[in-house]
Amino acid sequence: MEEGAYGLCGILSGHTAAVRCLLILDGETVATGSLDNTIIVWKRTSSFYEPLATLVGHTGTVSSLAYCPVAKHIISGSFDKSVRKWDAVTHQEYMALVGHTAEVSCVSALPDGRLLSGSWDQSIRLWDGEGSCCKTYKGHEQGIIAMAVVSSSRFVSGDGKGTAKVWHIEQDKPLFSIELQSLAIRVLRSLGGGRIMSVGNEGYITFWSLTKEDRLEPAGAVVKAH
Repeated sequence: MEEGAYGLCGILSGHTAAVRCLLILDGETVATGSLDNTIIVWKRTSSFYEPLATLVGHTGTVSSLAYCPVAKHIISGSFDKSVRKWDAVTHQEYMALVGHTAEVSCVSALPDGRLLSGSWDQSIRLWDGEGSCCKTYKGHEQGIIAMAVVSSSRFVSGDGKGTAKVWHIEQDKPLFSIELQSLAIRVLRSLGGGRIMSVGNEGYITFWSLTKEDRLEPAGAVVKAH
């Protein structure tokens, strides 16, 4: 294989249905969520990755995973409309967060340990450490598919219509709205320093900068991925 090239080095087998999401916990541990309603935590061994624990509790597809380093919890969102917290050490369910009226499609953890969840009910919910919903953000006209925490006070959400919105964590209404593309936004990732990457159904990877005026502006080349 050429230097810098990527190739398949192994297959992790354990789920009984398609894998929907993946979370890298550290250099030795990853977690996967599946249409089989479970989460598998994998641990690196001398040979490859082996299943360490299977987290059972959701009654629908596990659509998204995040990690909360403050509480040391794995956070999962599911098509059963719930968000669940799991102890990252014991792998026991810690708490179920219920309130969304449609499938949960994305979850994120804030630096202070609070959680965000986005749903096909077109809302985003903010959850405190005790599992109470302390704020609901509304403004999208389509189901929310992707979300990225940019700082301790700002996050960005993307929906099935291709619209992205910038939010302040303490304000109910979005600071800025932009149509990033004409099809659904599937992925939003914070790259640090106010830079964000978006991926959508059009097959492009696009880079953006969050300005001091809370606007999203193009930053760098648009890459045709698939």
